[in-house]
Amino acid sequence: GDGDGDGDAGGGGNGGGQGNGGDGGGAVLPQAEHVDPADFLFWVGQKKIQVQQRNNRVISLEDEVVTIGIDARELPNKEVQKMVATVDGKEVVFVLHNRDNRFYADIPLPGLGVHDVAIQVLFKDGTVDRIRFQFEGVGHGRVVERGKDLVLPGTKVVLLDMNAGGHEWDAAAYGQQNPIIVGDDGSYGFVVPNGKYKLVATLEGYKTRKTLSFVVDNNIINDQITLIKKAETFEEALAGADTTIKKVGAAASVVGQIFTEQTQVATEKVADVARKANEL
Repeated sequence: GDGDGDGDAGGGGNGGGQGNGGDGGGAVLPQAEHVDPADFLFWVGQKKIQVQQRNNRVISLEDEVVTIGIDARELPNKEVQKMVATVDGKEVVFVLHNRDNRFYADIPLPGLGVHDVAIQVLFKDGTVDRIRFQFEGVGHGRVVERGKDLVLPGTKVVLLDMNAGGHEWDAAAYGQQNPIIVGDDGSYGFVVPNGKYKLVATLEGYKTRKTLSFVVDNNIINDQITLIKKAETFEEALAGADTTIKKVGAAASVVGQIFTEQTQVATEKVADVARKANEL
């Protein structure tokens, strides 16, 4: 499926490489010897999850480390002196791993938005090749109260792996945590192998949120999670009301809260089913 995209991306990458042949010295390689951008591989999740480049762009969560690799045999048949990736002015030197004969570089995403990645391959004969990609950092998901833009720190978010019988996803294998306890900014996020997952979010005073199973096809889970505030019970409301008038008011308030909660639950169910239908 990705073959066409990668092929097109290759054309764009070569064009970018030639256009910049002037900087940094070194004779530019003849067209036939150019490194094909489609030969570069990309991983996230501590080099355990391979991600596809789409139109010369690799997308992941804003604070993820992306590993770039290329098999030494894909390079022109001459000795490499140095291979460097530059992102936002920061240089990372590729290292050759004898174990699998690949050059690797680990590059932390510099934050949100699109960042240009320039790779220079300097050969011992004085020639140079340049390949260009883009990294895009996307934001984390947030946990908020339904009906308000209020973030909910302290929420416990659990990711269930529906590819493995619905067990908790093994985040440690990919350098992550599961469950996540949401911090003050209300954010959470996972970088995962593509497949089927469910999220469960719990917080005192709110209804437990269990999503229907959903399909991930870009290795990122960062959807907004909304929690519905639990209505008070009549007992809780009446406990603090010491007059008949206050009791009537408290009871009416609970009826209102229950109505709001039920309406929000119904709305959520409709949205869940619509999303599910969309995936089929």
